[in-house]
Amino acid sequence: MANDRLNWMKFWPKDWRADAALRSCSLAARGLWIEMIGLMHDADPYGHLLVNGRVPDARMLAGMVLSTEKEVKRCLQELEDRGVFDRDGDVIVSRRMVRDNRARIDGQEAGRRGGNPSLRRSNAEGVNPGVAGRGLTPPVNPQDNGEDNPPPYPHPRVCAQAPARACDQALEAEAEEEKESFALLSDRGSDASDPAPPVSPQRKPRTVARPEPEGFPAFYEVYPRHEARKDAADAYRQVVGEAGGSEALLAHLRRYRFSPDRQFIPLAATWLRGRRWQDEQQIKVVAAGPALRVDERYFDRDPREVVALPKPPKGTPEYRAWDAATVGQRTPNPNKPRVAAIA
Repeated sequence: MANDRLNWMKFWPKDWRADAALRSCSLAARGLWIEMIGLMHDADPYGHLLVNGRVPDARMLAGMVLSTEKEVKRCLQELEDRGVFDRDGDVIVSRRMVRDNRARIDGQEAGRRGGNPSLRRSNAEGVNPGVAGRGLTPPVNPQDNGEDNPPPYPHPRVCAQAPARACDQALEAEAEEEKESFALLSDRGSDASDPAPPVSPQRKPRTVARPEPEGFPAFYEVYPRHEARKDAADAYRQVVGEAGGSEALLAHLRRYRFSPDRQFIPLAATWLRGRRWQDEQQIKVVAAGPALRVDERYFDRDPREVVALPKPPKGTPEYRAWDAATVGQRTPNPNKPRVAAIA
């Protein structure tokens, strides 16, 4: 039977690798065999090594596979000695291709007749009662069946052969029946002896913020630079025990002398992790210069009280003290002796 110019073919890599006869051949012989399979796929009859109805000799085959005549002869002899192919007279034949093509043709013929011949009945009733001689394929038109409606559940093989409309009708009928069954189960409500518990939708677990350690708020309130509070809380949690507790650490902080320039004050986390309360500081008294006429309300006070005062003119000591208070820094009175810390 003609091949009808198939554009594809079935290929089982597992069977290819499991063929003991083929595996015993050299790599060159196996490469020639796959080239021959491609030629036999286009041949008529299918699975026979023919080119335009003629048997190709070794020279012609070498030209088609881009090899030498000597190499092709050696590989052909090796394949034949291992029993990879058969011969029908002078024609090389692939047993597997012929067998698969026969199964394909039988399947097509069975499909045209309504399915697998071994499943068909020869009695007058046929497979579907009232549809004599129609095999597994039900009528598309309901009137042909002598019924008001077509069968709601066709055989699975029907969907491969019946029109799309018939398959859609069968699937819609099945979906409607499932919906009705689900509605009956839902109507049971509290009457059910053992109702299933409600299933709550899965929600992503919420991340709960870790509370600040005890004593940290008071420490952070006294510390002169308020930045990176979360990191400072983590550092406080790590070193508070080493410092002797929260009260002892707060006392160390109160005794510590920071630079009056805010840019030289480390972050609280840096100060804690560096154990800066253990630093030895040399204290010297700086004599006060000539007395200045300043508004002492802006000096030596809580920064929040200073910020609440009127904003002084720029360039004045009061303005510098007010500006420092906006970032939480206390400014000493320039008319009083001050101590400078030398770390």
